[in-house]
Amino acid sequence: MRTLNDWIPALAAKYGTPDVVMHMTAQRQAGNLGITWAKDMPASDVQAVIEAVDTLYAK
Repeated sequence: MRTLNDWIPALAAKYGTPDVVMHMTAQRQAGNLGITWAKDMPASDVQAVIEAVDTLYAK
């Protein structure tokens, strides 16, 4: 399990966005993928959300 604090700040820094913006973006992507958003999430779900965010920011 990974907590939000484990990966949201790093992802926000990667794209130069505030943590709160990345939190909302990642949460939206999780919903689009049918992943339940929680403070602690399985690593596979986190990876899927990160990949979805990467795809979104690549546009």
